[in-house]
Amino acid sequence: MIPSFEINHFADGDMFCVFCGAQICFSDASPEHCPHVLFGATDDGYWHKAEFVSDILPSFDAFQEGELNSDDGTFLGLLREVSEFPDDSFIIEAYVPAPSGDGLYVGFSSSGKGESGSA
Repeated sequence: MIPSFEINHFADGDMFCVFCGAQICFSDASPEHCPHVLFGATDDGYWHKAEFVSDILPSFDAFQEGELNSDDGTFLGLLREVSEFPDDSFIIEAYVPAPSGDGLYVGFSSSGKGESGSA
């Protein structure tokens, strides 16, 4: 099970890679992803999937249709339950304040096997 850490500071500001400093999201320009980003998702689905983990990520559509369920009933719960991520992987989760409460989930790994480029 991949650990996750809730850091709501990112709900209102820019998010940077904790390993290389690349700006991940909320920039004025198009978001970039660096090789350390495994995936980027919101409560509406994925905005980035690194090719080497795309086959192990749970389907957002299947979750929405009730075909996939997590222990806690959330999409984040499904992401946490993936066991094939690199050992050093973790998720940063951030939430927009009420009334929205929307979540942002970014998976990181120091192994740097993802792809760089625009999201």
